Amino acid sequence: MSLELPRRLLADRLSALLILACGVALEAALWRHPGLPAGAGFAVAGLLWIWHLRRARLAPTRAVWSADGWRLRLADGRWTEASLGRGTRLLGPSVVLHWQAEGRSFGAWLTPADLPRPVLRSLALRLRAHGSRAAQ
Repeated sequence: MSLELPRRLLADRLSALLILACGVALEAALWRHPGLPAGAGFAVAGLLWIWHLRRARLAPTRAVWSADGWRLRLADGRWTEASLGRGTRLLGPSVVLHWQAEGRSFGAWLTPADLPRPVLRSLALRLRAHGSRAAQ
């Protein structure tokens, strides 16, 4: 099975909105207290945004699942061998994949907004069929 992952998953887009909301809410809270520094909310949001972009730079763009296990193509074009981690689960109509590769972890929360429903169903059925073997 081969999955072509979108550049920006729905979860990544929602994270960007939450970062913006966090910065605005913190700035609004600090504005009510005149003795506290102004701009701290935007500074926190900026740091979170840098972290978010750095994480997205290393995200997988393609995942191939064969009898030998998983292979991931990372955003920089490299291929790496990976195994599913304990965070992998089915969550309603979506699938959360958590891979371990190169001493780091990669994740993808795949929803119907990211991949067609038949592809998600097929992936979910394969994960169920492989059970504990898929998470090794």
